[in-house]
Amino acid sequence: MKIYYNIIILLFFINSCSTKVNTIKDDFYGITYYQTDYISVKNWDTTINLRLVSKEKNNIVLEAQYISSSAFTITEENKIVLKFSDDSFIYLNYTDNVKKLNKEEVYKTIKGWFFDTDYIDTYLVNASSEIYNLGILTDIRLENSEAFKNIKFPEDKAHKLLELFNEIKSIN
Repeated sequence: MKIYYNIIILLFFINSCSTKVNTIKDDFYGITYYQTDYISVKNWDTTINLRLVSKEKNNIVLEAQYISSSAFTITEENKIVLKFSDDSFIYLNYTDNVKKLNKEEVYKTIKGWFFDTDYIDTYLVNASSEIYNLGILTDIRLENSEAFKNIKFPEDKAHKLLELFNEIKSIN
């Protein structure tokens, strides 16, 4: 019997540490909606955050944040495209952006005696799209007028995103 209690405690601990669907109660507008925590994918100079939001019945929106310290920016004319395992695509609609957030980085020398502070320009772009079905996400492409950047989406995070989508869909 003690083994069963330990297993239940372990499962509870594992479940509480994972990304989940949160219930948001907005007392100001008097509404309740659901949203997930961000699922993040990091490249050496880029971070992509994805989350699901459902503010209306049968309406699920996939939101993306593109954060980069490189000058590869996305604007209204450019795209964030999600590719799925069945070769389907979702094109996210540009929402807004913030250019050149100052991010302070402190670097140490090898011996650690000298400190140097650099400010790195950071770009933030938000995009979203209403979704009705979701598959296994495999890739994210960031396109601008001059080039594109592909980022692989980890399989375990893709399965987690699909699981969260199905959970929000069942709540609605």
